[in-house]
Amino acid sequence: MRIGTEIDHTKIKSTVIGANSYIRVRRRIPTSKSDYAGAIKAIFDLVSSIEQEIGGSRPHGFSIPGTTSRASGLVRNAYNSPFSDHPLDRDLAARFGQPVRLMNDANCFALSEAKGGASAGC
Repeated sequence: MRIGTEIDHTKIKSTVIGANSYIRVRRRIPTSKSDYAGAIKAIFDLVSSIEQEIGGSRPHGFSIPGTTSRASGLVRNAYNSPFSDHPLDRDLAARFGQPVRLMNDANCFALSEAKGGASAGC
């Protein structure tokens, strides 16, 4: 099982995917437009509640608006969200006590389609 969390301008949605791409759990909460610390706490609370439901921690992957700068480690171009100019990956890793992975949401969509969607096998 894996937990994937989509962070965007209006919502934070976590999904647990099991064998054969079966969706076991899906939850959604609104995204704060301006409260970075509150958004980090909301993400942690959402994912932690799912981990309790499924019986343990899993690797954490997050799709985000914008990108993480390799030079500074700060999120860039996450418009209409509180995440720009913050070290989101470091802050989430510290909160969860384990490494996390962030990727631009458009890249996540393309990867998903290539792995199991309309582009599978191409």
